[in-house]
Amino acid sequence: ARAAAMGGAFLAIPGDVSSLYYNPAGIANIKSKSASFTYQDDLLDFNSGFIGYVHPEIGPGNVGISVLYRDYGSFDRTDVSGQQMGTFGANSIAFVGSYGLSPKENLNVGGSVKYIRGAIDNYTADAVAADIGVMYSIPEQQLVFAAGLFNAGTSISAFISEKHDLPMQMRAGFSKALAHLPLLIGLNFYKYNDEPWYFALGGE
Repeated sequence: ARAAAMGGAFLAIPGDVSSLYYNPAGIANIKSKSASFTYQDDLLDFNSGFIGYVHPEIGPGNVGISVLYRDYGSFDRTDVSGQQMGTFGANSIAFVGSYGLSPKENLNVGGSVKYIRGAIDNYTADAVAADIGVMYSIPEQQLVFAAGLFNAGTSISAFISEKHDLPMQMRAGFSKALAHLPLLIGLNFYKYNDEPWYFALGGE
């Protein structure tokens, strides 16, 4: 909910379980066992969920696991003439393992590996992917810079015969706590395959 309230501008916000999704480098700042659960009931009959857990001090860094799920609801099944023949569903799920550490003062690095499955009716497709992210903090300025590459991977099976590219994404941005106002600002830029750059701006 915190990341959503900031408009998704969460790439450079360290120390939160939501970093498992937005930037795995951020889990390096978590000092105690932490967990998060989110369920979102969207418009129509779409719904989604996130479960994440971070365990600190496994080796030189912190380990995280998470599950992301999205259900697209129920659709009418019809024949070629448009006659209804029941319904079918569609959903997707991703199982993610993450690791984040601080190799030197003020620098965090992190990575995630993912197994992803999508289903439409009785058809399924599978993929594997990885995320990698970095954060660099300037504590005296309350400023954090971050960047990452997300969903770099490949399809390993197709719904029928044609495999599709994953939506690989590049992200860069920063967060800044203002000196004279109780306000934390996040600004992120992001780009998907063969698409222009977009941005997200949020604050708390």
